[in-house]
Amino acid sequence: MHDRVGQLARFLWIDEYMKKKKQKTVIDDVIKAMRRGNREGQQEVLGPGFHATNRVHRSKKTYTRKVKHKGSGE
Repeated sequence: MHDRVGQLARFLWIDEYMKKKKQKTVIDDVIKAMRRGNREGQQEVLGPGFHATNRVHRSKKTYTRKVKHKGSGE
């Protein structure tokens, strides 16, 4: 009798575990699908490749050799 109860308890525990695992898998799939959709939407708007959303602020004091950045007062 105790052996049957133990088997039943193990079965119920495994059943609950698999249900939780399935739920987590479904949630992970939903998150992946949302990310893929966002990425495809960005590529439609901005084109393929990487596009930075935030740019680094460059100081005015930073030295550059480009002619367009040099002052005309020289």
